[in-house]
Amino acid sequence: MKCWKKVTAALMAALALVGMTGCAKPSPGQLITGAQQRMAKVNSMRMSMDIKLELAEELSAVGLSMTMDADIIQKPEAKTKASLQINSFMDATVLEMYSWTQDGTQYVGISADGTNWQKTKAVGNPGASSAQALDPSQMGEMLNGYLDSLKNFVIEGEEQIEGKDAYKITGKISAEEIKNMMSSVSQGMDIPLSGEIPLSIWIGKKDGLPLQYYIDLASLINPTAQEATGESAELVKEFSMTITIPEYGIADFEIPAQVQNATETGSDGTQQTTL
Repeated sequence: MKCWKKVTAALMAALALVGMTGCAKPSPGQLITGAQQRMAKVNSMRMSMDIKLELAEELSAVGLSMTMDADIIQKPEAKTKASLQINSFMDATVLEMYSWTQDGTQYVGISADGTNWQKTKAVGNPGASSAQALDPSQMGEMLNGYLDSLKNFVIEGEEQIEGKDAYKITGKISAEEIKNMMSSVSQGMDIPLSGEIPLSIWIGKKDGLPLQYYIDLASLINPTAQEATGESAELVKEFSMTITIPEYGIADFEIPAQVQNATETGSDGTQQTTL
């Protein structure tokens, strides 16, 4: 009888330990590492990006905002379809965009009316236009770069993003890391940046994948501007980027023939080839 009591007590202790382990909150490092591993396996995603820029009062008329909604296929072959809206103090511009690989070269197609298309080589290809930095096809790689570069991160709490429970993690990224991630877009130019960027990431409790990123770019721009001008006044009141990923594993899509066969323009905007 005593033997059975000891066995029962041992089983109860083991069950209690298992229960405590199952309910324990993961560490920030575990969440980041897990998210990186899961992002590496992602084949497709739906995302939205919202960029807001508000300058100091004397420059307030220069403020702008940009929103982008995109479906991104990363594997087996990268391609994107997206809509982009840019609002400035003068007007609003709406663009439709595709990116795809054709004959071993990655292209970006853009239209302001959904009918008349132009295409150009994507950033990183010979003759590419720097304007194609808006191409979101490399977004998965960039988001994983944020995860890899985040330092001094902590779990701030739990919130809901797109109706999903998530852990909110905050940390910082150095200016040098940002320059490294921008290297393919900057095309060899030396971008003067200094300081650190506060970054918040919301990671889903259920699937362990990032649901949202918030980046405070003003904290990077202001120190850089102050260092360059010697002035203490802040240049930017708000400069932020919010990236939301409401869905992973989206359906495939085709690039329309009229986009693939559009007139090609060079990096200087001149027409090159009509296919």
